[in-house]
Amino acid sequence: MAKNESLYGFTLIELLIVVAIIGILAAIAVPNFLNAQLRAKIAATEGNMKAIGSALEMYAIDHERYPHTYVPDTTTFINPRIFRFLRLTTPVAYMTASVRDVFNKIDIEANAVYPFWGPDTMDHRRQLTWFDHPDLRHIKYQRGGWAIMSFGPDEDYESTEKQYLVWYHVSNGLISDGDIYRFGP
Repeated sequence: MAKNESLYGFTLIELLIVVAIIGILAAIAVPNFLNAQLRAKIAATEGNMKAIGSALEMYAIDHERYPHTYVPDTTTFINPRIFRFLRLTTPVAYMTASVRDVFNKIDIEANAVYPFWGPDTMDHRRQLTWFDHPDLRHIKYQRGGWAIMSFGPDEDYESTEKQYLVWYHVSNGLISDGDIYRFGP
């Protein structure tokens, strides 16, 4: 080998620079990937709630009322919550199955579905403080209707702590206080 021939290869500095660049790109890409997963869960939740709302409206058309939230002629909630959806799945399938709330990580399986409140519950809750939050005042003075709720990305119910419903909005950050609601009709 002649003295003027150059050897091909990488120096340690060049390898360190490449590793640093890959590390920087990974640091940028991983949070964006995780945010995309969270946005997909939020979109799936909103889609599921819309499907449940459509099933509730179809049920109401056929039966001239929404399914009960309370055991009829009592003040006892129908629990576990999955039984509130039983009339939407049998004998007529307004929806194929009860859908689990992807943000509910604390309840047992039968209670991890989206909580549904019918007109009986809504009218009672309007007399309390649930709808006192400024974002929900337009609902406070309505009559009847229904509500479906999700834990939201922070995976807890704000109404338990604050005694009023707190609306989740993505502009407050992907993981922020607030629950996801759908009201109808």
